Amino acid sequence: MFVTAYDAYAVKAFELHAIDYILKPVRKERLDMVLKRIHMQLEATHPQQGQERLLRLISSLQEGGQPNPACRIALYQGDKIIPIRIDEIIYAESCGRCCKVMTKAGYFPTAYSMHELQEILPSSRFFLCHRSYLVNLDCIESVELWVNSTYRLKMTNCDTLVPVSRNSTAALKQFLHLA
Repeated sequence: MFVTAYDAYAVKAFELHAIDYILKPVRKERLDMVLKRIHMQLEATHPQQGQERLLRLISSLQEGGQPNPACRIALYQGDKIIPIRIDEIIYAESCGRCCKVMTKAGYFPTAYSMHELQEILPSSRFFLCHRSYLVNLDCIESVELWVNSTYRLKMTNCDTLVPVSRNSTAALKQFLHLA
């Protein structure tokens, strides 16, 4: 879906398979109609993923249709959708094409990929320390030396030791101001 003040780009948008093209100023009724159509399309292809993506889209919009940094993320607990504050996330772990998110309340399965979580969560607070782990920098309890000059991270409120890949070691040192 494209939202813009310029109608000149409509043809290009539909060449890119846009679902709709909304001209500013955005009317609430028009936006609601498009969001319902998007929801129906996502629901038809992947019911659980469609709900998560719609919730993410709605939560990323503030009045006027401007993007807003996420402060919550929708996660599943059985058949319930639980909004979790991002500051409660300790880390996310890749499990195949999906991820599970560890919070202070425990693990939550999600249909988000690691790449999608990286886009949602603020990069100033979350660090991809390994291709399978995205950690909340505020939840690092300690840093342990590990093999080949790499590290493992002891995270708060859990027993997991999260590996830091060799490629991410320098960036971790920079984030944490380590010598």
